Amino acid sequence: MKKIFLVIFVAIIISALNARTNFIAADDIDKLKKASVIVITLFYDSKDNIIAGKIGTGFFIEDPEDCMLVTAFHVVSDFDAPTDTKDMEIAISFGYERNEIVNPKNLKNLTSIYPFSGKYDKYYEVDADYDLIVFNLKNILKKKPTDAISLVKKSKDLPSIGDYVATIGHTEGKIFYNFGEGKVTTLQNQNIITNFPNVSFGNSGGCVVNNDYDCIGLLDAKLTSGALVQFVIPSTYIYPLVLKLQASSKGEEKTLKNYTPSDEYKGQVIIGDPGFILKSK
Repeated sequence: MKKIFLVIFVAIIISALNARTNFIAADDIDKLKKASVIVITLFYDSKDNIIAGKIGTGFFIEDPEDCMLVTAFHVVSDFDAPTDTKDMEIAISFGYERNEIVNPKNLKNLTSIYPFSGKYDKYYEVDADYDLIVFNLKNILKKKPTDAISLVKKSKDLPSIGDYVATIGHTEGKIFYNFGEGKVTTLQNQNIITNFPNVSFGNSGGCVVNNDYDCIGLLDAKLTSGALVQFVIPSTYIYPLVLKLQASSKGEEKTLKNYTPSDEYKGQVIIGDPGFILKSK
């Protein structure tokens, strides 16, 4: 009888320990909010009127010297820009405020990060194949973020099927800093597949973390069928881009190229494209 009770007791303890791994602490949720930003891409006509825009999510990653911001490339590229677009601007917003940032009157609260003129090191690097862009904002932001997120850098440390994951993003371009929890459902075609219940347009570029508050990837796309299936670009593809940007020599300002979704996105929807429409007239 004592052995039976002992086995039951041990089973309960193991179950409790496993259950404790299926969440991240409230403090880490707060850090994830502070490390995440609203990314807004604006399109202007020849008279400098805002004619359209789209919204996505970005996040800061830990770096001792630089100020690295990561997002999905389709959030900041102009592949779906209106035909009468003259100029494009990329800006970010910090904090918890539920600002109606889609209202042009509130754009003064945003920090412009593109285009950036003047003397600087090459300040962004693109990997269109994996729909990634990394900005180095050390010469743009006056203050470095204090709650940046550490990247998982080795494939062996990426999550397995059934592991807990969490994310924060700006769902539909209307619900800001929307926290979601899910599981890794499978690993396929160099993507981590998740099942977040509240991911939609505007969540593109959001950080996906494990229960240790480490970034395991970037939220990129989801199925069009309505199923709870999202595609996450593993952090092991972000890290080489960061290293490349760090090693970049000084160069001239360049233009962000158009981005055309590749064949791997057929049957999927890029989840930040576009999040809203702006009209300044």
